[in-house]
Parts: sequence; C-alpha cells; structure tokens
Amino acid sequence: MVSLPSIRPCAWSRGVSHGTTRTIIELHSNSGSIGVGEAEGAAPAAFINHIVKPALLKGPLIDTQQLRALYRVDFADAASIGSSSF
Repeated sequence: MVSLPSIRPCAWSRGVSHGTTRTIIELHSNSGSIGVGEAEGAAPAAFINHIVKPALLKGPLIDTQQLRALYRVDFADAASIGSSSF
C-alpha cells in the first residue's frame, strides 16, 4: 500500500480528502510474465491476500462466471474491485 498526502485538501461528494491510499498489485505468472496494477484504498489488500491469491494458487480460473463472482466485492472506501462488463 502507498499513502500519499496532498498539498491541498480535495473536496468531493464523499467528503474532503487530504491524500490518497492505493494498493499496488504485482502478479507473477508461471511463464515469467509480470503484471502490475493498482486499486483504490487499503481494503483491496486484504481481499487480494485472503481471497484472490488462494484462488489463483489453486490453478487457472477459466470460467468467466467464476472470475466475475471472485472480483465483485464492495468495499467501504471503494465502489467495487470488479466490473460487471468483465
């Protein structure tokens, strides 16, 4: 996770923000490919470590319905980790 303070407060519909927190994701495949991404807030880190990681370590997820179910989780500090237009 990375938390960065802002120079000025940012007011928006959900309140006032004095910075941002992001979860940085790095994924290594068996073939050597590396993927990097980010997610809003701190909540996705626990979800990734406790739900996504064990599911990926079991083997390939080929069924798109299974993938959608895995990633469609709402967090208090983020709208959703998944998208219905997967």
